[in-house]
Amino acid sequence: MANKNASTAIVRRGTLGVFKRGFGTTSPGSILHLKATSDSNTVSGITLERSANTQKGYLNMGGGAFNMNVDTGLPIKFLDGGTVNMTIAADGKVGIGTTAPDQKLSVSGNIQARSGGWFIARSADNAGYSYLKNP
Repeated sequence: MANKNASTAIVRRGTLGVFKRGFGTTSPGSILHLKATSDSNTVSGITLERSANTQKGYLNMGGGAFNMNVDTGLPIKFLDGGTVNMTIAADGKVGIGTTAPDQKLSVSGNIQARSGGWFIARSADNAGYSYLKNP
């Protein structure tokens, strides 16, 4: 059973009635299949719009990459259980454990690197600075 128009399809597969919904495609390959009509990595794909105003975020495939985009001036935040774990600020600064990064990479907490090489060590007198050390 199929119900098709120029760019939307609902396809029923199998005896249990597994439905696949396609937008922008008449042959969806998964439960929800979205296909953009243009290869733009800025505002095509899935649009998420906040109800209180016109702020928007976008998820899409474009230029050979998976893209996340937001309106100018907005950060991208990664949350778990309501707690912000990582922020990419509008100016490109990344914060881990902080929502207001003030450097290209701001980390609140310990940093650990494994598999040899250089590591960050604290000064012997605990004067509040760190340095790179080759083990």
